Amino acid sequence: MKKIRNRVQWSMFLTVLLGSWGGVQEAVAQTDPEPPRPVLGDDGVPQVRFNFKGQTWDQVLDYFSRVTGLPIVRDAEVPAGTVDYINPSPYPLPQALETLNLLLQTRGLVLRDENGRLVLEKLDQIKKENIPTYIGDLPDDVTA
Repeated sequence: MKKIRNRVQWSMFLTVLLGSWGGVQEAVAQTDPEPPRPVLGDDGVPQVRFNFKGQTWDQVLDYFSRVTGLPIVRDAEVPAGTVDYINPSPYPLPQALETLNLLLQTRGLVLRDENGRLVLEKLDQIKKENIPTYIGDLPDDVTA
């Protein structure tokens, strides 16, 4: 009788031990999801989907960086609060950047493309930047 009780106890112990080990393994797999990869359109331009419901601005910028393959330099503080913006259609990169900038402008920020990276800065700071301007003769249809 004692042997049977010991076997039952060992069996229960192993079941609990192996069950919890499997749960730990499962939990690790859930906390390490594969990051989104850039999806390219037929023209080779990255496509971006906006599917944000309650995401922080930091999460949105991180996602945008990962799906476009462009690093983001944060020259301004990332705004507090969350983003709610859902559109199931993919945007080509230029339109996605324009859309994200429309959202950021409500927070006084802009994300600008600079030599293959995106720079997050305050709108009032961008006015002070030394941005290249056109040099040469203006075409006839352009007025100064």
